[in-house]
Amino acid sequence: MTSSEPPDPSSPAAADRGAMDSSRGTGWIQADLGQGRGGGTLRFGLPGLPRRSVGLKFILVCFLALLMVIPIMFVQGVASERAVRAGDVARELGSQTGGQQRLGGPVLLVPYARNVEGTTETGAPRIEVQRGHWAIFPAQGEARTNLTVSTRARSIYKVPTYLADTRFTARFDVPDALRGLPAGVTLDWTQARLVVWAGDLRGVKDALVVRLADGSTRGFEPTSDPQLLGMAAAVPAEQAGSYGTHDGGATGVVSPVLADVSGVIGPDTRTEVSVDLKVTGAERISIAAFAQDTRATITGNWPSPKFEGAFLASDRRIGQTRLSEVAPPQTVEADAGTFEASWRAPFLARALPKAGPIGSDLSLGLVSSRDFAVTLVERSEVYAGVMRALRYALLFVGSVFLAFFLFEAMGGGRAHPAQYLLVGLAQCVFYLLLLAFAEQVGFDRAFLLAAVPTVVLAASYAGSVFSSRAKGLQALLAFSAVYALMYVLMTLEDQALLAGAVTAFAAISAVMWLTRKVNWYTDRTPPVQTEPS
Repeated sequence: MTSSEPPDPSSPAAADRGAMDSSRGTGWIQADLGQGRGGGTLRFGLPGLPRRSVGLKFILVCFLALLMVIPIMFVQGVASERAVRAGDVARELGSQTGGQQRLGGPVLLVPYARNVEGTTETGAPRIEVQRGHWAIFPAQGEARTNLTVSTRARSIYKVPTYLADTRFTARFDVPDALRGLPAGVTLDWTQARLVVWAGDLRGVKDALVVRLADGSTRGFEPTSDPQLLGMAAAVPAEQAGSYGTHDGGATGVVSPVLADVSGVIGPDTRTEVSVDLKVTGAERISIAAFAQDTRATITGNWPSPKFEGAFLASDRRIGQTRLSEVAPPQTVEADAGTFEASWRAPFLARALPKAGPIGSDLSLGLVSSRDFAVTLVERSEVYAGVMRALRYALLFVGSVFLAFFLFEAMGGGRAHPAQYLLVGLAQCVFYLLLLAFAEQVGFDRAFLLAAVPTVVLAASYAGSVFSSRAKGLQALLAFSAVYALMYVLMTLEDQALLAGAVTAFAAISAVMWLTRKVNWYTDRTPPVQTEPS
């Protein structure tokens, strides 16, 4: 601290001091002490970092990139809201056709009675009669389903719906299934029934009958039996076990129908039956592994199916390419917009008994969790792609900011923080454009429609900010590479994390290499030399 008169601005010493202060960021605080004795000006010299330090500018750019999280969060909120709206419309349209159907059967049900020893309230022994239904699963079963897919639309939302034509074939070996029947269990074969089920019976389009081995048929009817309806209720994910679920934590409610086969199937019967089931549904269809050893095949005319369920498809084809777990891919003759998938669930993999009492440990809902499924990918993937792009938004906004900073640090031009903010907001609007276009034309074309004008805008703005056409062309190449990399990252799905991590490391490595000789303490110009006063 000094108490003196300020230097004369016209003097050489003041000019040198001003140049030094400008380069090094030294500031002066002046206080006028008034006129007369002891008057004058009090000056405080506050030396600090250079006012135009590259290092400080880099820290500011990083802060501005983090600030872009706020508008990105708003765009994420809009995307989430639109995805929920699309899901609501899909469920509404789908419910009119039967929704996501879960098909299964035929399974043999026989009423049973079992004497159980108990005691009265006074402790006296008594015999209680326990009643229920005994389920007997076919020894072998096969399901062949053909989907005829069409699209229903409401406003901009579209839902794939289908007509599923399924043939179930089941071969029963009743004596083998009942081997080891617990003592005291009596089966009432006069009330034997076959059960098949669907997720929503409103989708059933034809009369449902079972064709027996002798060529005769029996019709199916709905049931009001509380026990049978209870066994068709949703099963929690923890009860489904390692097989998991695909509908929010439960296997879902199914609706059973029964056919009377008394007098045809008995305790010594070995026979084969078949059922033709034609239902409508939407978005997803699953076939339960209803037999001890079950095979299933699902075909359809949809270009983008997703093969799901508790078991891996052993053979699957989309368009012209056949994918097999036991053979290398091979080309087959097929229409480009079709698919075919096959599954098998052997007895041990199915992890259910050959027969048993219907109850909490064995139900149609539990059987439905052992399923083979196909999802018809449509609207949900649009929002999944947009949300995946938003998940890595900060990475790519930061990459664009780093490119601007490198142009500034190495090229001699300067960009104001407000100009960085404008570039960042343009990147945020890109995600809004991507969402809006994706709802109309799909994710791939939407990405092109949103990325091209955004890249051109940012590149032309860079050329204007740095007053250099060469810088604009360099920015065009750099931003095009960033957005091309973003598209690749968005389409990798399961490998997105790996690609994103490698991309972030490569970007940081490039910045470190290009700025290895930058003097972070100055503004890239030598400090002003001053003469001693």
